[in-house]
Amino acid sequence: MLGEKRLSYWKSLGFNGGLISITIATGTESIFVFLLQFLVESGKEKKDRTLLRGNARLLITNPDMLHMSILPLHRQFSRILSNLLFVVIDEAHTYKGAFGCHTALILRRLRRLCSHVYGGDPSFIFSTATSANTREHCMELASLSTLELIENDGSPSRKLFILWNPSVQRIVLDKIQNAMDTGNASDKSLSLISEMSNLFAEMVQHGLCCIAFCRSRKLCELVLCYTREILKETAPHLVDSICAYCGGYVAEEWRRIESDIFGGKLCGIAATNPLII
Repeated sequence: MLGEKRLSYWKSLGFNGGLISITIATGTESIFVFLLQFLVESGKEKKDRTLLRGNARLLITNPDMLHMSILPLHRQFSRILSNLLFVVIDEAHTYKGAFGCHTALILRRLRRLCSHVYGGDPSFIFSTATSANTREHCMELASLSTLELIENDGSPSRKLFILWNPSVQRIVLDKIQNAMDTGNASDKSLSLISEMSNLFAEMVQHGLCCIAFCRSRKLCELVLCYTREILKETAPHLVDSICAYCGGYVAEEWRRIESDIFGGKLCGIAATNPLII
C-alpha cells in the first residue's frame, strides 16, 4: 500500500494525481508521474488513467501491482515498457523469504518481457540497508550477471556512541534503604527505567532531539510517564515536547505525531520498532 508519508511528499511537490513540476539543472520541466496504486485506490476515471499511461515518465508501484496489473496488461503500458531505462528497487534488503522469492520471479518476468517483447534491457538500481551480502542478494533478486556495489558512507555526520552503565552496587544499596524507609523495594526511582527516564529528561532539557527506544509499548508509556514527572519539576514548559510512538495507535494519531516530529514540535520520543519502519 502506498504510504501516507510518501503520498504527502509527492503532494508537497505539487502532485495532484498526475502532473507535477520539477526543477532540474537545465530548468523546469513538467513530468507526468503515474502512481498506479494511488489511482486504483482513489477511483480515478478511466480517461485519466489513459492520459497518465500515455504521458508518464515516472512510474511508482510495488511488486503486487506489477504482478496484477502491469505485466498481465503490458500492452496498456507499452509506451513506458518500450522506453524503460531504469528500475529502482527501494529497501531491497526486505525482499527475502517467500515474499523475496515471489518478487524475484516477478522481476524475472519483467526483464523477460522487456527483452523479448519490447527489445529493452533496463538497468537496475537497488537501495538497501547494510547487509552481509548486499551485492549477491541484489544480483540474485533480479537475476543479474553483473552489478556494481557502491558502499561509500553517505551518512551526514559522525556519531558518538556512549554506553551508560549505572552502578549496580548503588542501586542495590538504594533498594535496601528504600525498603527500610517505605517498605516498597520496587519503587520506580530504583529501576533501570528510572535511569533511562532521567537521561531522557536531561537530554531534552539541554535541547537535544532524542529517541528512547523501548522493547514494548508498556515500557514506552512508563518511560514517558516518569520523564514527564521529572520535567514537571525541572522544566514544566517541556512536558508536552515529548511523546510515545508505539504500535497499536490509530492512523490519525500516528500522522499527528509524525507531523509534530517533522514540524519540530517534539524534542523527544519514547518509541518501539514502528518508528524505524
